Amino acid sequence: MAYKLFFVAMVSLLSSGGRSMPIDNKTCVDPDMSKIKLDVDELHDSFYQLPSMNDHIVNTTSASPYIATHRSYMHGPKQCPTIEDIVNRYDGHICPVYYILNHDENRIPKSFVEAECSCGKPPIQIEGGVLLLECAPLYKYTKVQRRIGCDNDGFYIYTPMWEKVKIGCFTQLPLGFIGDGVGTPY
Repeated sequence: MAYKLFFVAMVSLLSSGGRSMPIDNKTCVDPDMSKIKLDVDELHDSFYQLPSMNDHIVNTTSASPYIATHRSYMHGPKQCPTIEDIVNRYDGHICPVYYILNHDENRIPKSFVEAECSCGKPPIQIEGGVLLLECAPLYKYTKVQRRIGCDNDGFYIYTPMWEKVKIGCFTQLPLGFIGDGVGTPY
């Protein structure tokens, strides 16, 4: 319940309250949201976590005057915990995360939560070697409606786009490494 109240407070703080945003000397307002077509007849976003589907992701968010993302800390350990904390508090996850509220007035949905890695390397020691594992972010693409312009009637124009979202962390060997994972190259 406390996280829900915190989320509502953060969104309220970041929200512009529906005010218009001047771009290209125009002042626009949001259209009737019930009239924006959402592409619900396509595959659900979860299908795009399959490696073979990543090649089909087109129309990703890129630089534009309609990207104004604000990121705010929400919850979790920002510093890498000790091995004892990992065992006792983080259910053994060796690459724990903390959570960030990602808010952008120019996107529907305006807010979602992302996970950031607390550690660059897991805090584990291996006898007789050096652990070469790294903590790396795990991504998912999700479809959003992104403002792309303003029509002549003063209404924002939205289009479906894919955004890359951090959803967790995992352990991996350093990119390009060939070896046994504890410091002995093959």
